Amino acid sequence: MDRIINSHIDEIDKIEEAIDAIIISETKKIKIEEVVAEPAEALAAVVEKIKRIFLDEYANQAVELGINFGKVVNKKIDNDNVLKFDRKPQ
Repeated sequence: MDRIINSHIDEIDKIEEAIDAIIISETKKIKIEEVVAEPAEALAAVVEKIKRIFLDEYANQAVELGINFGKVVNKKIDNDNVLKFDRKPQ
C-alpha cells in the first residue's frame, strides 16, 4: 500500500512542479507599467491566464489521478479486506 501511496504522491508532485513553473513563467511576463497603471486589472489578467492554463492542461489529469488512486485503494481493500502499511520498528 505504501508503494501505491508514494507513487500517487510522486505524480501529484510532478503536477505541482509543472504548475509552479507556469506561475513563475507567467509572473515574469507581468509588465510593471500595466501594474502601475491598473494594478487590479493587470494582476487579475495574470491570475486568469494561470487558471486557464491549469484547467486546460492539468485539471483532468489531477482528477484522473484521484479517481485511479481511489480505484486502486478500493481494489486493494476488496482483495485484502484490510489496508497494510509498512511500519518502522519502534
